[in-house]
Amino acid sequence: LSSAIIIISDAICSGKKSDTGGQLIKQCFKKYNLENSSYDILPEEPLKLKEKILALAGKTDLIIISGGTGLTKKDKTPETIIPLLDTEIPGIMDAARMYGQLRTPYSMLSRGFAGLLNNSLIIAIPGSTNGVKETLDALFPFVLHSFKMLKSI
Repeated sequence: LSSAIIIISDAICSGKKSDTGGQLIKQCFKKYNLENSSYDILPEEPLKLKEKILALAGKTDLIIISGGTGLTKKDKTPETIIPLLDTEIPGIMDAARMYGQLRTPYSMLSRGFAGLLNNSLIIAIPGSTNGVKETLDALFPFVLHSFKMLKSI
């Protein structure tokens, strides 16, 4: 399966902060034999994210977006990507939030989402290192079963 990572962060993009969450995603992909074909760090600019998703969708099996799912005025990942989705899959991030809620009450504040666009599974997760780790722990390898379902259609 091919995969892509998109990190949404002005601080990481400008070099003011290191991308520890993205490295965790890379390690997860390697652990589950996902071929990482794209790794991008983008500023918090919706148009750039939209362009990147449209370029990857249909060519990449799994796309993880990390960041832009919080509550600040700059957090626009859901507003940018959800309208593009062919199908939403709310249970994926419901499971991640439930897993996270057992560890921190702040998990409920994530606006992460998942869905399909041109048969690419897009999952938007928190940008914090701990949020990334807990979300990956909650979802993998279980979320990979979705590709068996997609291939059988």
